[in-house]
Amino acid sequence: MRECAVASSPGLKPKARGGTAMRKPIDPDITIEELVRELPESVAVLRRFGIVCIQCGEPVWGTLRDAAAEKGVRDLSEVLAALGDARS
Repeated sequence: MRECAVASSPGLKPKARGGTAMRKPIDPDITIEELVRELPESVAVLRRFGIVCIQCGEPVWGTLRDAAAEKGVRDLSEVLAALGDARS
């Protein structure tokens, strides 16, 4: 299995201003690729909700909303809260 190049690419740290990381809120319309790149821990978080976001070592295509809908998850509030917790 190949290691996910997206999650391990150098130079993908959040930009900082005045020593504080600048992060936009996690949005349901974020692409899986961007989510995994910005928050590698998201793979484990999403797995807890039955959402597969990595296949063959690469992020799946589409948005978080799309991936959740495929698994029958319509209310993303718990998923977004768990991702926010993993981010902090």
